[in-house]
Amino acid sequence: RKDSIAILHHLDHLLPKQGFLMSLMRQYTPTYAMDTPYKNLHRKLTDFEYTSVADVVQRLGFVGYFQGKDSADPNYTPDFLE
Repeated sequence: RKDSIAILHHLDHLLPKQGFLMSLMRQYTPTYAMDTPYKNLHRKLTDFEYTSVADVVQRLGFVGYFQGKDSADPNYTPDFLE
């Protein structure tokens, strides 16, 4: 969350808002990260994390797409191991 918000503030100063569309995705599923030593990759995003970042996107005036919570489902994640 903190890193995402920092990147948004950086983009706000770097790029014109009418020059691109923001796509805020939330479909991360930890299926393939369970054996990594980075414990923060072992879970899905919380509602608080996603909403916090989405609020900053809107407050800064970016235009684009916000992905729904139902997309964070393993059924929508390709099998990258095959």
